[in-house]
Amino acid sequence: MRGAIELARNIKESKQAEAQLLATQERLELALQGADLGTWDWDLKTGVINCNKRWAEMLGYTLEEIEPHARFWEKLIHPDDVPGVMKNLNAHLEGLTPFYETEHRLRHKSGEWVWVLDKGKVIERDAQGKAMRACGTHLDITERKRVEEVLKISEVTYREIFNTVSETIWIYDIDTRELIDVNNNVKEMFGYSVREAMDLTVEDISSGVPPFIQEAAVEFLKKAAAGEPQVFEWHCKHKDGHLFWSEVHLKRGTIAGRDCILALERDITERKLAEKALRESETRFRQVVEHSPMPIAIVKEDQGEYLNPKFVETLGYTLEDLPRLADWFRLAYPDPDYRESILEKWRKAREEAIAGDQTIRSLEVQVTCKDGSVRTMEIWGIMVGDKTIFFCTDLTERKLAEEERARMEARMREVQKLESLGVLAGGIAHDFNNLLMAILGNADLALLSLSPASPARPNVEEITRASQRAADLCRQMLAYSGKGRFVVGRYDLSEVVREMTQMLEISVSKKATLRYSFGEDLPPVEADATQLRQVIMNLITNASEALEDRSGYISVATGVMDCDRVY
Repeated sequence: MRGAIELARNIKESKQAEAQLLATQERLELALQGADLGTWDWDLKTGVINCNKRWAEMLGYTLEEIEPHARFWEKLIHPDDVPGVMKNLNAHLEGLTPFYETEHRLRHKSGEWVWVLDKGKVIERDAQGKAMRACGTHLDITERKRVEEVLKISEVTYREIFNTVSETIWIYDIDTRELIDVNNNVKEMFGYSVREAMDLTVEDISSGVPPFIQEAAVEFLKKAAAGEPQVFEWHCKHKDGHLFWSEVHLKRGTIAGRDCILALERDITERKLAEKALRESETRFRQVVEHSPMPIAIVKEDQGEYLNPKFVETLGYTLEDLPRLADWFRLAYPDPDYRESILEKWRKAREEAIAGDQTIRSLEVQVTCKDGSVRTMEIWGIMVGDKTIFFCTDLTERKLAEEERARMEARMREVQKLESLGVLAGGIAHDFNNLLMAILGNADLALLSLSPASPARPNVEEITRASQRAADLCRQMLAYSGKGRFVVGRYDLSEVVREMTQMLEISVSKKATLRYSFGEDLPPVEADATQLRQVIMNLITNASEALEDRSGYISVATGVMDCDRVY
């Protein structure tokens, strides 16, 4: 008995071990698939090599096309790579290395060569240490090899470009803070040879006038080292002592595995002198336009040059948003059709200005501001040489005032119309009510003279009820016109409908049949009875009209229902 129990326990543990092994194999297979690896399993006793699907796909084959024998794999290796592969493989099989690894080429089914990183390991040896089974992976590294080859070629090209560009390029190692390279242009810009430049400090080539000092340079370098590209102007000192201006671009990068800062520096002395002259010539003009109460823009050869503060304040756009005139048309007139119509008017106005007195006639346009709002603007301009100065007048408030005045006038007319209708309705209701009083009086007199058994009595009673409802309607019209009031009471809705059945029967189509379903013991509702009857009549009339010329039923039901917010 004990032996049977032990056997059962062993069987159970064996099953659990098999399940764990299967789960481990599944996880391994998923990991290999995710890593995009081809795998091989080599039985050295039989010479059979089994590969997975990814290994076959890597070389353009299907698994069915792969011969499960070593010779198939060996004949795919590039002839130049065979010696190295066999050397590394044999060394590992003999136990001289802990694992096997080599990079070599395999022939694709198409005839092309695929570079692979081949890694493997013997996983089973006999008692004498002879390899019995090995397995490994193949990773496609063709693209990496291509990049490496390109890099080898580009290194020579880089060095040629590096030393022939018209800017001075400095390369600093972020970790060691040392200058590791500078190009030949340092001689042209600063007067120092490359060898001399390698020993220079910022103080040696700076004017030394704040903020162009060592501390400022360190701050720029810190920001660039943090990954934030820097662009700034620096006041420099030449080897012979003269001062000049440069523009410096700092950017972080990796060169030969080293974390570096690349500094590109160009001489901008002439540009700075031109800018100074331009500033002096524009000072007086800028003072005028900057304080102008109207938006002003200056365009030079279709390139945005200046926007005054009022322009930015009114429309929201800055010069960075509108570097070209085309950007203005794109942003200010986002609707393509409207933009094309404005462009056509602009071209015509510009042609007329060129042929005439250089004045661009005014255009009234709807401009979309940066915040999405739309303003009505009047725009005109003056052409001065290669520049065009645009002046804008904001008509938005004036247009809104005109529209508001028009709306007020329309509302006044509507109020007057309603007042007139109220007077008319009140007069008609008053006169009609007088007629109804005569009808009711005569109907009451007729009822007094008729015996209860008279066949005419029900008809006269119906005339009385209809007249009373008409009188209620007149009172409602008088209330709406301000000459009467609503009479609110508590009513059973079922009773109100029952009283109207004869009138409802007359009001619907002859092909329509009314069906009633009245709720019992309804809670009373507070309302004007005339209005209730009018609602009921409207509902039934609508239903009758919906039937058109067809036959059908109109159901009239009353009841109680709980209506919550969701309903």
